[in-house]
Order: sequence, then structure tokens, then C-alpha cells
Amino acid sequence: MAISIIVAYRGVVYPIQLALSATLVDLHAQLEQLTSVPPLNQKLIYKGRRVDSALADTGFKDGMKFQMLGSTSQQVSAISAADDEHAKSERIMRGRALKPQVKVRSVFLIPSIMHQ
Repeated sequence: MAISIIVAYRGVVYPIQLALSATLVDLHAQLEQLTSVPPLNQKLIYKGRRVDSALADTGFKDGMKFQMLGSTSQQVSAISAADDEHAKSERIMRGRALKPQVKVRSVFLIPSIMHQ
């Protein structure tokens, strides 16, 4: 026998069938298949509280509704790449700020009218 739960993630509702003996690990694995969010990045919310193993140990009940937060591996990589680029830019700007300022002086040559 199975139970039905609902998980909402980024505006999409996923109806999920779980065995009565399902664990939190089972739910995370099924959510990874549906959303591409790795289990370590998944945060499940039930009635305003984060789902932990204690809640899961009490058992899932038919009709439970969860909210999931999390990022896919690709999203995490993109954020990491953007952070790396920002850090590189900051290092360059700091290096430029530490260099002594060079004053540039313009020298105008006035043609001499005396050589006529």
C-alpha cells in the first residue's frame, strides 16, 4: 500500500507516491529524480518547520503537503563561477588601488615664431 503526498518546488506541484515504510532518504531520492536537486541541497518544509529525521521517523501520512527549497548542481556551479569572477575582479581593483598614483603632466610645445 502507498500514500500520496504533495511537494511544491518553485511553483510546480509534484504529487508523490510513497510506500508506508518510506524514509526521508527515499523521499529525497525521488525528489532528486523529479527536480534534479541533490538531496544535500534539498530543504523540506512542513507546516512552517524544516523536516528532519525526527519528523520522518514518525511516518509520512496520506495527503501531507511539503514545500521544498534548494538549488540544482548546475545552479550552484553557476553561482560559484560568478563568485569566483567577482573575487577576481575585486583582487584586481584592490591591486590597482594600492599602486601609487602617477600624475600625468601634459607638455605643450609652442612653435616658435622666431625662426622666420
